[in-house]
Parts: sequence; structure tokens; C-alpha cells
Amino acid sequence: MTRSLAFVDRLITLIFGLALLALGTFFIAINFGERHALDAQDWMKLDTWPAAYDWEYLPASLLAGGILATLIGLWLIVANLKRRRVARMNSSNNSPLGTITVNVANVADAMAESLEQLPKVNRASAKVVTDRKVKTLELTVTADPTVDVISLKRAIAQQEAAFRSAVRDMNLASSYRIHLGPVERGAL
Repeated sequence: MTRSLAFVDRLITLIFGLALLALGTFFIAINFGERHALDAQDWMKLDTWPAAYDWEYLPASLLAGGILATLIGLWLIVANLKRRRVARMNSSNNSPLGTITVNVANVADAMAESLEQLPKVNRASAKVVTDRKVKTLELTVTADPTVDVISLKRAIAQQEAAFRSAVRDMNLASSYRIHLGPVERGAL
């Protein structure tokens, strides 16, 4: 999922969760006779549905629906606020004397900085995220269209080997993207 699509997905889910939260709170407030909720009920002219008010289970169903909507709304909001980024990971080479922790985000940033020094590489960025329950190093390199792709892939492989020696026993997947800039019209 692209970053912009993930943002839209989270935004829609957040709005839906907030709407469910507000709706649930509104129904609970109506059930307990809260003045502001009753004023809003009068403003929305909910009393034009007289058949619903004759139903003996209306207060209980409003309360149950309100609680359910509130819980679902809170769950949607909390589920979308989770961080995907990973900064530190524990090594399996621990002992009773202590735990070895490696800041994999800093190691990934060092990889990106090293790749940015290559000729015709405009930008390189790296992050370590949890993607579908798998911790993954995501490295993106943006370069000119005239870059030597074979030497760039070789440099990425060297950085991968250095990264693996730094985090050798950690279960961490890798994902590399090479973005080439647009070719100028008169260049061909």
C-alpha cells in the first residue's frame, strides 16, 4: 500500500471511528436524559418517528447500540494509531548478565547515507517497519535515469551485507526500491 493510500485509509477509518464514537455517546446521553443530547434530539426532530417511541425496548436498544458504537469507534481509532516503525530490536545473543539491543533504525539510516554518496543518486531513505507482522527494512533510492544501475545494485548488495553483519541474528526482512527520475525529452 502506498504512503498516500495508507494515509487516506487511516483518515477514512479515523473519521468513521469518530462518527461512531459521537453517535454512541449521543445515544447513551439520550438514554440517561442529558440536556444537550435532548436538545440535539429536538433539533433533529427525532420525535417525528412516533412508532419508534412506542416500542418498549427503545431505551435498552439505544443504550446497547450506543455502547456498541462507542466501543467499535474507539477500537477503530486505537487500531489506526499504532506505530509501524521499529527502532530497536533485541539480539538473540543475550545472557543472564544482560540484553543486547541494536538500534536497527540508525543502522538503516547509515545505509541510506552511504548510498546517497554515490554518483547520480539524488536521495536515499531507509526505515524499519512492521509490515504484515514481519519486521522489514525498507530502503528507497532515487537516482538520475542515467545512473549505472548495475553498480547501484552492487552497492546496495554491499550495504545489505554490512547491514546483515550488524544485525546478524535478528529476523529482519529486506525490501529495496530503486526509483529512476524521468528522462529528459531531448536526451534520447
